[in-house]
Amino acid sequence: MENDEKVASSLEVPEAGPEPKTSPSAGEVNLAQGHQLQRGLKSRHIQFLALGGAIGTGLFIGSGQILATVGPAPLFMAYLVQMVVVWVVMNDLAEMTTYLPMKGISIPYFVGRFVEPSLAFAAGWNYWYAYAILVAAECTAGAIIIQYWTHAVHVAVWITIQLIVILFLNIVAVSWFGE
Repeated sequence: MENDEKVASSLEVPEAGPEPKTSPSAGEVNLAQGHQLQRGLKSRHIQFLALGGAIGTGLFIGSGQILATVGPAPLFMAYLVQMVVVWVVMNDLAEMTTYLPMKGISIPYFVGRFVEPSLAFAAGWNYWYAYAILVAAECTAGAIIIQYWTHAVHVAVWITIQLIVILFLNIVAVSWFGE
């Protein structure tokens, strides 16, 4: 009987008191109200950003050459196959995210938890590399598309203009970026 009382008392929820005022140490995340992200984009902004990210400039450049080489049917079949692969990966990611709905989770975290930590290390470096070259690749592809209409301006000018626009959009408020 005495053990039952100890177990019952250990299961009771303590009363909420004031939170201790300690500063987060290395590796800890401060989830106080002032440290949270704010939602500055509306649903329509997110939808257009997703649409623009799905289309991208690489699609225009890569599709034109492949379309001229193989024709429309094999290109469409390749898109269907790739669509199935992306659909499966995104559904798996959605399953893992709903299973572990925590803030700050990334793909390398899921890889390390469900597959292998060394593969997560490689995935993290792949993400870093991909996003490190993404801006340069997109600006170069955009300059190639613009150069299709005019050769009077050097391609470096178009790349510089695009880099300045990207820098400006990253500096201004998110509500301006969405519009």
